[in-house]
Amino acid sequence: YLNKLNKILDKGNFKPNTPVIDLTGYHPGTLYFMQAKAIGQAWTIGGYPGSYNQAVMALYQASCEEIASAWLLIEKQGRRQIPHTILNDHGILADKTTYNKVAKFDSQQLFKTHKKKVFEQYLLKPVDVVNQTQACLAYRKVHPSPFEQF
Repeated sequence: YLNKLNKILDKGNFKPNTPVIDLTGYHPGTLYFMQAKAIGQAWTIGGYPGSYNQAVMALYQASCEEIASAWLLIEKQGRRQIPHTILNDHGILADKTTYNKVAKFDSQQLFKTHKKKVFEQYLLKPVDVVNQTQACLAYRKVHPSPFEQF
């Protein structure tokens, strides 16, 4: 997995300290291997009660510019993934018009049954940082951080 990812990073011209949001829910430590700047949290895990809300809260710790400029590491149909639509909860649209697909690759995961299952992962690069930042700021004016209650 890491060898595959390393080749993808080289081809995609990925630079150390680039902001990344890992929504795969699998492979903890990937962002450290990438030498990326983790946005929200280093590893966002889903599949548990409250996982989605916790991930939304974690992203409120980041600025709108950090979120909008972050690359996304996502996994299609993974057991622990957080959907990329979580960015909607920060006013950011994550679709083919706002992110370019840098790579699609497989991630093998081993389960308790000792069966391997393959999931598709994608590395996506933002293409509209300025407008996405503005959209996030406008959204947060109407939907302030839950931390502001304390």
